[in-house]
Amino acid sequence: MRTRDEILDQIEARRHKLIQVARYRMAMNWSRVRQLGVERAQSLLHRTIGRRLQRIDELQYRVRERMRFAIESRARSRAVARRPICATTIPVPLRPRPQPSSSGPIAAGALQCGCSSHDAGARSSRSKPSSAS
Repeated sequence: MRTRDEILDQIEARRHKLIQVARYRMAMNWSRVRQLGVERAQSLLHRTIGRRLQRIDELQYRVRERMRFAIESRARSRAVARRPICATTIPVPLRPRPQPSSSGPIAAGALQCGCSSHDAGARSSRSKPSSAS
């Protein structure tokens, strides 16, 4: 049979073992809680970073589109500025004009606008009446 001291020692050993197991389980559970907390914070951080990167991409796209639009509109305005005035307006005679002479600056039927596109036509029309008469 066991003595009283042996039984008390055995109870103390079991009690000590139970405290160790409880401490171990608490440490493991605390570690798990910290890990879950960190993983949750980490996943929140990753989602926030992902949303912000997507926002940056959207803003970069908008800047590229606005730059493209600005470049195209400047190119269009430069092209309009380079066109002769006669190409941008429709010449409509408001009153009948007297027939110019064949030796005058304007040939019959041509409008005086000063651009080179009409000069060739004016010269050819100028030469026809003079050769016909």
